[in-house]
Amino acid sequence: AGFSALICQGFFILPSMLKSVSPQFTTGHVLTTVRRGWMKNHHDARDILHPGFWITILVMQLAAEEIIFRGVYLHYFLNEGPLLAITISTLLFVLMEIFFMPSLRSAVFPIVGALVIGAVHGYLFTQVPTLIPLILSHLVFFIIVVL
Repeated sequence: AGFSALICQGFFILPSMLKSVSPQFTTGHVLTTVRRGWMKNHHDARDILHPGFWITILVMQLAAEEIIFRGVYLHYFLNEGPLLAITISTLLFVLMEIFFMPSLRSAVFPIVGALVIGAVHGYLFTQVPTLIPLILSHLVFFIIVVL
């Protein structure tokens, strides 16, 4: 999660560095670009719903992602070897993150986040096959980086 957060911070630092080259390239422009599709829906839900209800929905969604991509897909492909299992489950996770994003440009952050979360959580699941810590980690990552 640290690597992904570092890359995401680059999305906010880079515009200020490039401002002299291209005045229309601002942090606001980057935020507008990456906060579309399902990411915008999460921001809207956070603003509209009661915090307890919103967190409950968020935990259920992230738990479902971990159960499906680590608990089902990764576990299913483990017979083919851990590296292949991690790779397949991570690629499927990345594809899922791209859905409902209006463009590849706005999907850059979800792709990077999914690659990092998928690989790290996949490796951790092959070492200690339990989902609760992965769900909590995913929740913390999501709240800190996405929101």
